[in-house]
Amino acid sequence: EKEDYTIGTLVEYGLFKQTGIKTVTFLKEHSHDTHCFISATLNDDVMDEEEEFKKLLKTGLRDIVNIYTTIKNRFEN
Repeated sequence: EKEDYTIGTLVEYGLFKQTGIKTVTFLKEHSHDTHCFISATLNDDVMDEEEEFKKLLKTGLRDIVNIYTTIKNRFEN
């Protein structure tokens, strides 16, 4: 809710880089919309989809933070 393409595509990228994700898409139908959708398909061998997705999302977001932290540190030094 109330996020834009920048955050959406970052989350999409973070999920896409996870090995447990088969497909991931980000959709914001119109730039004036206040909502967007992220859809992901997990690998077939997942037992608890909700818990696995939460784990993969958390890892993906942590990876994104690490990327931006690395960039920030390069400009500060």
